[in-house]
This record gives sequence, C-alpha cells and structure tokens, in this order.
Amino acid sequence: MRRAFFLYGVAAVVASSFGSAAGAAVCASTFGAGSSFGGPVYAAQGSATGSRIEWAFPFTPSTDCLLGTADVAFHLQSGPNAVRITVVEEASGLPGITVVDSTTVIGEMTTNSAGSIVRGIFTGANLLSGSSTYWIVVQAEPAAGSTSALWHASPDTFGARAVRFGGGGWLGQASGVHGAFRVTEGPSIPALPLWGFAVLGAALLLFAGILLGARPTRVQPGP
Repeated sequence: MRRAFFLYGVAAVVASSFGSAAGAAVCASTFGAGSSFGGPVYAAQGSATGSRIEWAFPFTPSTDCLLGTADVAFHLQSGPNAVRITVVEEASGLPGITVVDSTTVIGEMTTNSAGSIVRGIFTGANLLSGSSTYWIVVQAEPAAGSTSALWHASPDTFGARAVRFGGGGWLGQASGVHGAFRVTEGPSIPALPLWGFAVLGAALLLFAGILLGARPTRVQPGP
C-alpha cells in the first residue's frame, strides 16, 4: 500500500509539471485563415541556376517565445529538393549577420505549382524577444547548387522585404507582399511547482522507509 502511495505521489508531481506547460504558441504568422496562402512570388535559387537569389521578411514576435519551428509555403521548380530556413536579428532595418538559428528542410517541397507548407525544426531553443524585430530568410540548399524554388505569397500581409543576389549585401524594399510563413514556439522545459518539491521529498522519504522496513530479518543460527 505504501508503495502505491509513493507511486501516486510521484506521478501527480510529474503530471502536474508537464500538464501545466502550454501548447505551442504562434510567435508570428503571415498565413491567412486556415493557413491559406497565395501564389508563387519569390525565388530561392542556388548559384548553379545562373543567379543565386534569397528573400527575407521581417517579423516581431507577439510575445517572448522560444524559437521552435518555421512553416513556409513553397514549391520546387527544379534541382535538389532542399532549402535552408534561417532566423536572424535585424541590423539597421535589414537582415543582420547575427543568426538566431538555422535549419535545412530536405525532400518536403511539392513540385505542384499550387505549393504546400513545409516545416523547419529549430533545435537551439533560442529565446525571441517580443520587443525585437527578426528576419526569416530562405535560401536554396546548397547555396552553390541548382535548386530553384518559389516562395508563395501571404494573402494579406504587406510591408518591408529584402532581397540578396549572389551572396552580396541585402537590398531593402520598403513595401510589398510578404512571403507566407509562420514562426511557432518550441516546447519549454516544464518547471516543477513549489509544492511539488514538498510532495516529492515526502514521497522519497516514504520510499526510503519502505526499503528500510523491507530489509530481511537476520535469523540467528540455533545452538
């Protein structure tokens, strides 16, 4: 019975800790209702296509959040099925050189010109500040390869954007439709509630008592 109480206590602490963690929240999104997006607009091309091109769009998180995933609407025109998604800090109104995190998505783009949503998963658990602006950049992978892919447009988000040719400097454009993307918060490590330490400590003491009480009685040999 005491063993059962111990297990129940530990299970309650663990369940409470993990159960209190909120689901993944959206940090920023340019998708429409139901993750809708428009037609293909922006090229992501490797230099082997004849012209290396990258596009970037700014976003400010709705609140502080851990960078978890980035969904982008794309379709593959030709070449290897791979793109690199990078989130960078802003510098003087353009994508900066400080990389928050980067990930490569392989084999997920459709070749259908209607496009589809592909997901990049970040592993660095980097915190994005709700008071800062970041840029999401998508480039062909590898940069020197022959990939040619098209980033589909947001249905209703317009503003600043930036383009880069041949790996040179970023060229800012004051206004235009954004590419369709969504940045989502990653899972955080659940915090043990304060009362949980008391319950866990009591459970460990109880378990120790069970172990000590269960020690076999040594039988002395007879005369």
